[in-house]
Amino acid sequence: MREGKTWTFGLQHNVVDMVTSFTSDLMNEGLVQKILDILITADVTTEVEKLEQGHAVGDVTHRLMLREAITEYRITLSEVLFVWSCQNPLPANDCLKVLCHLKKHCNTDKEGALEADTMALFMAILYNIDWSLFLITPLLS
Repeated sequence: MREGKTWTFGLQHNVVDMVTSFTSDLMNEGLVQKILDILITADVTTEVEKLEQGHAVGDVTHRLMLREAITEYRITLSEVLFVWSCQNPLPANDCLKVLCHLKKHCNTDKEGALEADTMALFMAILYNIDWSLFLITPLLS
């Protein structure tokens, strides 16, 4: 629904303008930093431990459901930044924030593969790179 480079829904211009204005205001108010802050504090293990201390967790099934919900929450937040970067490039300062976040908080699973939330942030950064510079350079003879 937002104006951008990747997709369009063919909606009325006033709807697109309203959504674009609203989402631009969110970004101008520091949405990227807010998402990164939440990703730092909303650690699955820490959140489940907090709930256990407050006796708010039931049996093993309930713990598993909580872990899955928190993991999905983290993935969704990361995907917000990825989808945004597909439509509109992140400003340079926000790209640097994401890169700094990845440097300090690169999450991997037991096999060493990137977790889905980390992968979405990496993809957001990759989507912001202007690859056209590599396409227009003359071939060496």
